[in-house]
Amino acid sequence: MLTMAGNPGGMIEVLYFAYGSNMNWQQMQRRCASSRFVCVARLRNYEFGITRHSRLRDCGTANVFPAAGKEVWGIVYEVSDSDLVTLDGFEDGYRREMIPVYALGDGAHPLEVLVYVAEIETNV
Repeated sequence: MLTMAGNPGGMIEVLYFAYGSNMNWQQMQRRCASSRFVCVARLRNYEFGITRHSRLRDCGTANVFPAAGKEVWGIVYEVSDSDLVTLDGFEDGYRREMIPVYALGDGAHPLEVLVYVAEIETNV
């Protein structure tokens, strides 16, 4: 299920979980000016790693991958469809997945959020 909220302007907004450089608010504002901070959250049963190489930036980049008992902390933003198109341009080699996360202080009510996930590369 895609978590979306309608707004008076008719745009659809999506909850997006940032776990890498997009946790930096200034960077998110440059990339997606209409984005809005929602909460700090954790992604259960996943691990963070630099597991792929960006051909755009010629460096290792962040990724999350399933790992029982681990967790990844990040930021949930509300973003528009046009913001997602912008993010897609920066997130080369990733696919979008809907995964539940839990807001800081609330371990009982998951939020369905969009997460960018990539295949793990062996020679990063």
